[in-house]
Amino acid sequence: MKKKIKKITSNPLISGSFFIFSGGVVSSLFNFLYNLALSRNLSVNDYGAVVSLISIILLAAIPVSAFMPTIISVSGAFYATKNNAGLKAFYLRLFKPLLVGSFIFCIVALAFINQISIFLHIYDYNVLVLSIVAIVLGYLGTINLGFLQGRLAFKTISFSNSLSSAVKLGLGFFLVLSGFGLVGAMLAFIVSVSIPVAIGYYVLRDMLLTRIDDLPKVSFRELFNYGLPSALVIFSLSSFISTDIILVKHYFPSQQAGLYAGLSLVGKVIFYLTAPISTVMFPTIIHRYNKKESYRGIMVLALMLVFASSTAITIFYYFFPEFTLTFFLKNPEYQKVASLVWLYGIFISAYSLVSTLSYYYLSIKQTKVSFLLILAALFQAGLIAIFHNTFLQVIMVSIIVLSLLLLMLLLYYFINKNNNDNR
Repeated sequence: MKKKIKKITSNPLISGSFFIFSGGVVSSLFNFLYNLALSRNLSVNDYGAVVSLISIILLAAIPVSAFMPTIISVSGAFYATKNNAGLKAFYLRLFKPLLVGSFIFCIVALAFINQISIFLHIYDYNVLVLSIVAIVLGYLGTINLGFLQGRLAFKTISFSNSLSSAVKLGLGFFLVLSGFGLVGAMLAFIVSVSIPVAIGYYVLRDMLLTRIDDLPKVSFRELFNYGLPSALVIFSLSSFISTDIILVKHYFPSQQAGLYAGLSLVGKVIFYLTAPISTVMFPTIIHRYNKKESYRGIMVLALMLVFASSTAITIFYYFFPEFTLTFFLKNPEYQKVASLVWLYGIFISAYSLVSTLSYYYLSIKQTKVSFLLILAALFQAGLIAIFHNTFLQVIMVSIIVLSLLLLMLLLYYFINKNNNDNR
């Protein structure tokens, strides 16, 4: 029995997932407390504005974060072969254009700030400027996070995320109670984003400060061939859980949009609890793939864990929707969407499974699936633009699109299973 337990715990997916999951649970707890503090101390309208801004921040960060799989894949291969020169050359190759891109983004965003304000019905420019700053900080942290995952530094990532969320909760709660409202909520968000950036630079300092006279060249063309499909995948995955919130904010009155934001917060518990599994699976399979070791068992185990966890939570939502909303959202107004909690749970469950399969394909460089995901994301946005009379229509569009996409990804796996390296 002890040998079996030791074998199970030595599995990189289990051990790595433990640290990411533990940190994820702590981080998610602080994130939910942050959202709870905002939902209970801000008006429904203002809370809807905060959730919409965070969704905008996540989408705006996609041009850089979309290349995260590329960063993890390339750095992971260098770490697996202990190529320190390649690591530093790759980091510098990414960092220089990132600074230029961040500067250009700021100029463009500030130039169109009035249009953004009108579209989101948020007329406090200070809040929008703070959101732009948060996006730039997120850009700077993307490379560090990718290198840490490629290094399999799951303990560091777990600590960084936990500390970031704790600071966001404490500072956000203090500033909102002090009367700073939306500005206070976004200031806390900015500080929380800056913490992982600082920790990343500290942990990677040896690699960054080590002098290497003959740095190898890293081809942008090679990175682009893998990076573009990866970017499409990440854009699609981010779009699936952001587009509905943004379009609801656009098409519905602010009060209704705030209710939908609360519903999405509760539904995304499923993703927050299962995301650590994919986070660990991705770099683990990359290492095994580059070492020509067996990796399919890791994916199957990850998929089973995500399915079991998401199904259990969705069933709970079905039987106890009022309790769930009361637990997470104190305001009784949110009980108006109690009948939709389990349906949103189905949507996020399908999304979590799609996310796991998508990262699996990227880890073994099967990038053709990117076209399936981008088409699905466009279909979701287009159908919601057509069918948005009720929240039920919006959610059902997402469920149908994600379920069909999941079936296609599974079908693609079984079709190509015998054609690829059977590991």
